[in-house]
Amino acid sequence: MRTEHDLIQLLDDEPPTPSAVDVRGAIATGRRRRAIHRAGFAGATVTALAAAAVVTVNGDLFAPGPAPDQVAGPGRPPVSCAMQELTGVPSSVVRGSDPTGRHLAGRTEPVAGAVLWQDGRGTAVELPGAGPAAMTAVNRSGTAVGWRFAKDGQVEPVPFVYREETATPLPGVEHGSPHAINDAGTIVGESAGLPVRWSSATSDAVRLAVPPGTVEGVAIDVDEDGTIIGTVDWKGFVWRPDGTQAALPLPDLGGEKTTMSTVFGIRNGWVVGSVQVTERPPAGGASVVVLKSAPALWNVRTGETRVFESAKLEPTAVTAEGWLVGTEAGRGPVLVAGDTTLDLPVPEGAMAAADSQFTVSDDGRTITGLIVDASATRRSVIWHCN
Repeated sequence: MRTEHDLIQLLDDEPPTPSAVDVRGAIATGRRRRAIHRAGFAGATVTALAAAAVVTVNGDLFAPGPAPDQVAGPGRPPVSCAMQELTGVPSSVVRGSDPTGRHLAGRTEPVAGAVLWQDGRGTAVELPGAGPAAMTAVNRSGTAVGWRFAKDGQVEPVPFVYREETATPLPGVEHGSPHAINDAGTIVGESAGLPVRWSSATSDAVRLAVPPGTVEGVAIDVDEDGTIIGTVDWKGFVWRPDGTQAALPLPDLGGEKTTMSTVFGIRNGWVVGSVQVTERPPAGGASVVVLKSAPALWNVRTGETRVFESAKLEPTAVTAEGWLVGTEAGRGPVLVAGDTTLDLPVPEGAMAAADSQFTVSDDGRTITGLIVDASATRRSVIWHCN
């Protein structure tokens, strides 16, 4: 519930079979070009969401539908936040949160070991095996998923579910990586370079349907109603509970056609990600050069697509009401709720880490991220907002 590109996140969290596309290099190039493009707007004051281009795309998948349920409470965004450091496990990185923000999942660094937090305090988790490990997601009951290599040097990890202090391999695949679990216990991830779903911790993995000729794909997150999002051949993709599936719409960016999109998470139908204009469409083993990139927000229930062309925000997490959490250039970590942008405080001299993968609770009151302090030390932190 989940850098600017979902595959960068995956590369940070696991060493799966390498993608044929140099995604990390592509996004880095895109960021450099965005920085040059944005320099001309250095003197402007722009509220992130106020600059959005709103595009509604109709079709079988994105036909207008009922608005998302207001499951996040009163809908009033917080007005202040206080930061504290996560305790219990030093040098750690959070990669997943349950809807309440009480349960967190992640890993230690630089040597990856699995970690779970409850109410801000972390505990190391021992998964079977001998190589690096990580927890990637956790639900409201505290059931978590993660992976570990059977031994150092192994090419692909073994997927695990962890509940009641017991780790069990997820069935149906020999290797793979789980990336999300919802409160109903549905788990999604990838195996052999393609997206998979476990309907429960004891059910065999089932490969999700993808278009003919698909090269690679991954399931990134699963909503509480069972809607799954991920990427298929470098485009954001959605699988509905009724069995239908399709690529997310690719709106134009600055009058140019976008050819690549990425997604980070879904909550209550809201999908946060980004869209890119590339030198040429991603394909085969060719490297991708990103010319432009901008954050995007899709609503798979209403059919709305928003692209924040002039925004300086790079969001990686979304709440149940469509609020975004990420880093704003020149400002730092922020929560953006409609026209309101709330700064997430950091110590003097600190900044959000370039690879910070934020998490946020459904109500927007509990947020995690990774900062680099004045001594260049990486610290996982949590913000409590009200």
